[in-house]
Amino acid sequence: MIKPRLESILERGLFASRWLMAPFYVGLVVTLAAMLVVFFQELFRELPNVLSMTPEDAILMALTLIDLSLAANLLVI
Repeated sequence: MIKPRLESILERGLFASRWLMAPFYVGLVVTLAAMLVVFFQELFRELPNVLSMTPEDAILMALTLIDLSLAANLLVI
């Protein structure tokens, strides 16, 4: 059976509309890369102080890195 012309046009239009999301995905990739840079900045800033950290400082460092990791995972989702 031959599809009606309107149905074919609608299907092609809906399929082609996926490209409207492309700029959003590019923006999310750039944001994810920025979060990666910030994560490593925080990590390398704190590494020299690891041996002299108080427990509170260690917890704060861990929570900061966890927070960045969870935000990056949210971007991926």
